[in-house]
Amino acid sequence: MNKFFIRYGNIYIILSFVLILLLINIENFFKDRYGESSLLSKFNDKKNNSFNFIAHAGGGFKSKTYTNSKPAVLNAVKNGFKLIELDLLVTPDKDIIAAHDWNSFYNLCRKILNPSELISVSSYEEFHKCSSQSEMKLINQWWLKNFLDKNQDILIVTDQIQDFKFLHTKFSEYDDRFIVEAHSILGYLTAKQYFPYAALTFNDGRRYKYFTNFFNIKYVIIKSGLLSKYKSHLNKLIKKGTIVMMHTSNDEKFINENLDVYVSIFYTDFWDFNNNKCTENIIDKINNSPCHTY
Repeated sequence: MNKFFIRYGNIYIILSFVLILLLINIENFFKDRYGESSLLSKFNDKKNNSFNFIAHAGGGFKSKTYTNSKPAVLNAVKNGFKLIELDLLVTPDKDIIAAHDWNSFYNLCRKILNPSELISVSSYEEFHKCSSQSEMKLINQWWLKNFLDKNQDILIVTDQIQDFKFLHTKFSEYDDRFIVEAHSILGYLTAKQYFPYAALTFNDGRRYKYFTNFFNIKYVIIKSGLLSKYKSHLNKLIKKGTIVMMHTSNDEKFINENLDVYVSIFYTDFWDFNNNKCTENIIDKINNSPCHTY
């Protein structure tokens, strides 16, 4: 008996915990809120290309990626994107800013500010100084709220931030304007308590197949590198109405071969979905071209 419990006890504890959370949040899982059926129909509308693509990290701008900047977001809107991904971080002084990670933010600011002005790599004061002097004006929570007010048809897809309670506190009146990405099953269960549209990161592992199969998971995010391994499962998810979002591709062949078969929506940097082509021709020393999948 002891050997059996040691071997399988943890599994039963985890399954029991998940079941309890599901029962607590059953309304969030099985009831449409905030017009979710209408939103899903937009994603599945084959005539509306703007819901097949997400502007990755604000979208590519001036041949740069991952800027999460105001110019990039405004350029994405100009190009017809309705879905814009932003990497959101929480500063120690409890503000929300858009940046891919603190190291890249520090490297950007180090080129702009004097060392004496770098008070704290993650303070809002530093963020404000860096943004005001940068060509790529950076995004804070107040700008984002104003942007959402002016662009009622835009949805923000989040990444990085996993404190969904705090995000909800800051954007409580905009709950239905976010699709929040949760990086784990437990994170997904938490996100569903605060946001109607939560997406689960589909990591490599059987538990993600089981979880997305048996529960009402409407949004799944997966890396392009996992496509070949999970093609059959992704196709089944799409057939039953799940929205499968994949990052990231600017490759015409890859997009055309997989869109609506294994993938519902692609994250993209330089994709012109109106003309079905990549917009950049510069040479990338690492990947040879920006028109690649990664």
